[in-house]
Amino acid sequence: MPISYFPQPDHSWETLDGEAPQALLDRHPTGEFLAMQTDTGGKNRAAVWNAHTKKIVWNPGDISALSWLPDGMEILAVREEYHPDPRLHNAGGVQIVSPLQREFSYFVERLSWPAAERTASAPLTLTTGWVSHVVVSPTAPLGFIVWHEQNEGGVEQVMWQDGNLRQVPNAGYGVGGVIGKGPLFSPDGRYLALSSAEPFWWFDGEDSEADPYDDEGAPSPGGEFQFGCIVIGNVMMGSYHSVGLTMSVPEGWTPDEASYEAVTSIAFADDGSLHVSLWNGEERTIAVSP
Repeated sequence: MPISYFPQPDHSWETLDGEAPQALLDRHPTGEFLAMQTDTGGKNRAAVWNAHTKKIVWNPGDISALSWLPDGMEILAVREEYHPDPRLHNAGGVQIVSPLQREFSYFVERLSWPAAERTASAPLTLTTGWVSHVVVSPTAPLGFIVWHEQNEGGVEQVMWQDGNLRQVPNAGYGVGGVIGKGPLFSPDGRYLALSSAEPFWWFDGEDSEADPYDDEGAPSPGGEFQFGCIVIGNVMMGSYHSVGLTMSVPEGWTPDEASYEAVTSIAFADDGSLHVSLWNGEERTIAVSP
């Protein structure tokens, strides 16, 4: 399932090293367990809670994201290793406090459930960014690792067969915007879809003296703007196509909080198309084939 962020960290659940969960990663097929994620010192941490007692039942310590396979008997997870290098944090006399991407290495792993015993592991390579979450195919032995950076994001595909687990070369995709909704699989597992949001989409900085990075509420000069895109991947072919989403707004239009991320939901329909819901109540339908 796609990640679902809470408006605020939920302190009704047992905390993970003092941090309340801030996102729901997955639900076990029986409904008994929830996989959730915290943000600890700028690093994502994942664990499993009992859905009824709200207590942690599995705290792996070094897992940043996880999802159950459809039968609920296994987990696909990303383990991270942090290798701090003090030399990188004092470059040119500038003290850098936050962890740096080059100090992390990642491994994608399969684990049994509920024993949580590792059955396979493989290195995971990201060209940039940090691991966000994991989505698993409903029909095939594969999944996608979702990563994010400040104003971009993407996915990397992993597969397993006969006990082997590996990252699939050249099967990932990156978008020049923040991943908003998804990724999610079509029910038959053939397609993957996600939305990407353009920052300050209502604004054309080249044609106006105002700068939305100084004033996020700067009024629009008016016109037609691309506020994001939908990316649809053919999973088995390893091909992707992007569909731009545009909207016209009048001169002087200003955003409200909901319009910053204009796409509120995406869902595959029974006819195989993708339904896209926007913050203003508008519904759009997109064909999955280019």
